[in-house]
Amino acid sequence: MSLQNSSTSNSSPSSQESKGSYQVLARKWRPQAFKDVIGQDVMIQILSNALKSNRLGHAFILTGERGVGKTTTARILARAINCVGRSLNESVEPCGTCGPCVDILEERHLDVIEMDAASHTSVDDIREIISSCRYLPASAAYKVYIIDEVHMLSKNAFNALLKTLEEPPPHVKFIFATTEIHKVPVTILSRCCRFDLKRISAEEMSSYLKTIVSQEKSKVDDEAIALIARFADGSLRDAMSLLDQALNMFQRTDAESSKAFSLTACHVRDMVGAFEGSEMITLFESLHKGEMSKTLKMTENFYQKGGDSSRLIKDLLDITYILSRLKVDPMLDLGIRTKEDQHHLHALAKTFSVPVLQRTWQILSKGWEEIRSSPLSALASQMVLMRLGYIQDLPPLHTWSSFFSEKGADIKEEFVRDQEESKIEEKIEKDIETTPLEEKVNSGKKTEEESIPSFENLEEIADFLLKHKEIRLYTMLYQEAHLVDMKEGVLTLRLNTEAETKNHLQLARVLTALTHRKWIVQLSQEMGQPTLRDKKEAFEKMRLLEIEKDSLVKEVLKTFKEARVEKIIDEPKEE
Repeated sequence: MSLQNSSTSNSSPSSQESKGSYQVLARKWRPQAFKDVIGQDVMIQILSNALKSNRLGHAFILTGERGVGKTTTARILARAINCVGRSLNESVEPCGTCGPCVDILEERHLDVIEMDAASHTSVDDIREIISSCRYLPASAAYKVYIIDEVHMLSKNAFNALLKTLEEPPPHVKFIFATTEIHKVPVTILSRCCRFDLKRISAEEMSSYLKTIVSQEKSKVDDEAIALIARFADGSLRDAMSLLDQALNMFQRTDAESSKAFSLTACHVRDMVGAFEGSEMITLFESLHKGEMSKTLKMTENFYQKGGDSSRLIKDLLDITYILSRLKVDPMLDLGIRTKEDQHHLHALAKTFSVPVLQRTWQILSKGWEEIRSSPLSALASQMVLMRLGYIQDLPPLHTWSSFFSEKGADIKEEFVRDQEESKIEEKIEKDIETTPLEEKVNSGKKTEEESIPSFENLEEIADFLLKHKEIRLYTMLYQEAHLVDMKEGVLTLRLNTEAETKNHLQLARVLTALTHRKWIVQLSQEMGQPTLRDKKEAFEKMRLLEIEKDSLVKEVLKTFKEARVEKIIDEPKEE
């Protein structure tokens, strides 16, 4: 693969940065042709064939993770569409020397408009594009609109774009780029040719970085490059930024020996705050052996050196995943890891069972979420590791039977008896639910009908619950429940908004258990009757009005001008 330095891709003096200024590697080595784009062979093949056969669509949408080449591909495509030299050379690659190519490279071409939708989200921004679409290109063959982060457009902006995107003028091309394709309306997606850019593999990225290092005349060992590729997680731009940062931090000249300083994997780990590979495997092993003192000392040393707690948990998750894969496929290629680490991981995989690794993954994943939200991330990560270390003391499921046999038959019999009683209770409840009411009534078996309460209204149900000390349900019925309908075993209620939504289910279970009869409590949106509390308050007000009409009370109120009837207290009944 040939690399072209973007800063020297054309001979125009205006494109050269002033001497002494530094251009970061991600910009300096930005691909300038389709052949320089790595890891996206399918997309490049489709676009190349479309350009050769002149079957290029009017709208494209490029989606993928950050740093995989979406915007770069959009700019190359814009140049290829308008390149004059390409048609003369019968090539799909932009020549880079014709007028349109030079102007687009220098970002001063009038007919290629690039817009960041993250900062231009409104419908007015899209209306400007729609208005300018009506006019022919000033000098190029096509007007090209590149809209980056298109998912950030507002709903109204997307709606305004629909008609133009469906039937654009023949001289207009749209190229969209986004990292969150699920936020783009399907009406937009259906009008575009979609390309899903994949993550760059570690092998492709390592090869590319080695070429960059060679061109930059730097010294970086292979392990350091492999480590940068792994930390970049498929993003070439992240890899270039990490390499740039590493070279700036660690590449220097030894004044005494006058020999160039070589960047090593140790320097990269120090920069990103990560354990060495063998140290991380040792930490994982100590953690599962329950050697918490050793584990915590290793993590404390790691934090004192500037290590990142999130990176620590991610690396442990990575090891957990690799060990799980090795349990399934012992011949798995571990790629960029050293041979010593590979042998260590293969040996370690034989000592773990799949359930233990699955449990480790769950604890670490949950712990990573806790660390992200914790104000003390270093302490939170140590607490996660302690939780993982001490949970190893729990006996596995297959040891329970031996535990029963060691402790004696009485424990086992008690356990079995509890299980049988539980099954009997479940069967009784199931019979109550499935047996028709007529069958229960007409059966010849003697039942305890005398003890089964019969309710005429909601007040009796509330009193019944209060008698059995179901205070929460009584309060709910008294204050929040509006009776809509009441039938044999079926209660229809409307609950106020402040009532808990699942209280009616609990009410049905309690009534069924206490009355030995199946109860169904269902909710309704009908108004229903006033609540019991409202009824009682209305009744008390009526009693107050009635009592004030009493002649004796009238005489008292007449005598005492400031007096008024506040409350009526009934005399207790004599037993």
